[in-house]
Amino acid sequence: MRNFIFISSFLSLLFLFSCATTTGNALGTSLTPEAQIKNLLNNGANAAFNIFGGEPNNFLTNVLIEAVMPKELKDINTKLKQMGLNSVVEKQKNIIGNVAKSSLVLMKPLMSNAIKNITPAEAISLISGKKGAATNYLRKTTEEQLIKSLTPVVSSELNKYGATKILNTALGGNNVLDSLVGGLLGNKSNNNNSSGNQLESLVTKQLVNGLYNVMLDSEMKNNLITNGINTILNGGN
Repeated sequence: MRNFIFISSFLSLLFLFSCATTTGNALGTSLTPEAQIKNLLNNGANAAFNIFGGEPNNFLTNVLIEAVMPKELKDINTKLKQMGLNSVVEKQKNIIGNVAKSSLVLMKPLMSNAIKNITPAEAISLISGKKGAATNYLRKTTEEQLIKSLTPVVSSELNKYGATKILNTALGGNNVLDSLVGGLLGNKSNNNNSSGNQLESLVTKQLVNGLYNVMLDSEMKNNLITNGINTILNGGN
């Protein structure tokens, strides 16, 4: 009886595979684990890119992006609001949204190549792994390179839009922002960590966290077939 259930489940999955399309199912039409995992990750990446490339004002209001905002950046914004500087917070959010859009020029090819280079053996391991395995694997293999590539872009864009200058002006002087940021981050005043560098690091972290969180959410929502195969591979457990 149990074998009959497994066979029925497997046949049902084959039917789903044959009927699936890239618009109706994130895993596409291919039966190979490699194609399934790559389609799954590409769909997640594209979902993130659509958010990053959207209206800058809406970037940080996206629930998946906001959910992984670095605590330090939240603390800075909370402090600014307590000082009655809500308009400065809104300007900062708009700037980060513009930085997110600019980051796509590096983010897209990097993620595309990483997904393309996933081997058949890696795909088999991922498709039979735990929920979120594909995105977590991609993060493990790309995060360091992504941060390294994005940092100069973020720095350039923050300078372009005058993020540090806006905050300094609102707070009444260059030293005030350094003191605020340094205090919230637990850093004492020194010459190696200016407020500009701190913001650069936090914004880069926000972009990276946001990218992977959107991809993870997409994977969790669109891995129906992956979960079905995983159940069969693990003997129905």
